[in-house]
Amino acid sequence: MRKSKLSASSLSIGYLQPPSVLAQDLNLDLYGGELVCLLGPNGAGKSTLMRTLCGLQGLLQGSIEIMGRCLSGLSPKERASCFAVVLTERLQLGPFSVRDLVCLGRHPHTTGFGRLRPRDEAVIEWAMQCTDIAAIQARHVNELSDGQRQRVMIARALAQETPLLFLDEPTAFLDLSGRIEVAKLLKHLARNTRKAVLMSTHDLDLALSVADRIWLMGGQGAFQTGAPEDMVLTKAFEAVFCGKDILFDRMRGSFKARQAFSGVIALKGDGLRRFWTAHALEREGFKIIPQEGRQEPCVEVLEDGAGWTSRFRGRHQKHASIYDLVTAIRALKEDRDLSRENGGDI
Repeated sequence: MRKSKLSASSLSIGYLQPPSVLAQDLNLDLYGGELVCLLGPNGAGKSTLMRTLCGLQGLLQGSIEIMGRCLSGLSPKERASCFAVVLTERLQLGPFSVRDLVCLGRHPHTTGFGRLRPRDEAVIEWAMQCTDIAAIQARHVNELSDGQRQRVMIARALAQETPLLFLDEPTAFLDLSGRIEVAKLLKHLARNTRKAVLMSTHDLDLALSVADRIWLMGGQGAFQTGAPEDMVLTKAFEAVFCGKDILFDRMRGSFKARQAFSGVIALKGDGLRRFWTAHALEREGFKIIPQEGRQEPCVEVLEDGAGWTSRFRGRHQKHASIYDLVTAIRALKEDRDLSRENGGDI
């Protein structure tokens, strides 16, 4: 059997003053080599759960064990040797350079005088290289952008060299490429260093692509866990996130705005260009059906990247791009609607 690095039994989380229970009877495990993504809507208790698991907030009931030892019995130094934490709060860090802050991650491993040995220096360099901040290591942290600061905080946590890593929204301030790089880094660390990594995020697409498991917190303390694909198949995401205006597309693994279809359009073609043509037409409010015969309106995706053609109320047009196609169909649709308002048709 796998041995968990963190185990929580009959855990209840929330606040004593005013009394508030956000989730209860949670039985959780974090295993080495796994990246777990914690998802849920605002207010569900993600940050509270994260802070409770790392001892920054008291639990209401139950128990938490870290590396086989009760969390409440660990000294601050022992905790720092077991897990590292990256929170979303913007800290006032004073006149620290980037390198100074990353060096603080080595504190649990240094002597009482805080002297860095060659091994410590090597780990610090590795952490800065992993997070792509080596080039700015001499700059003051307070001069950095939010995204750069977040990378520095992740580097400090990596320098701590702990078997457990907790990250609360670590990609919140990063651009698309930065979010992907950090997620890939955390997955790599989990796999290759056998760390247990727990990351909370609002980025479902990212979680679906990198997580080994999902912890999903819903309203009224609901909690579900499983592989990302299990959560899709059991409709867990719809139950938590979807409302009257939001749909979850289980084929694409993404959310979209609920459309009130204003018409039907036939679409002929195949491959990637057909997929994104259908995406654009659905965004315009059309329900897509296969083309059979010469029904109208219809769109055809031409072969070899030759463009698109459309037939709409007897008008045959060719289009060089999806934008041109959608713009032309929108204009024809608006003309038809205006004609109907005036008592005619086109």
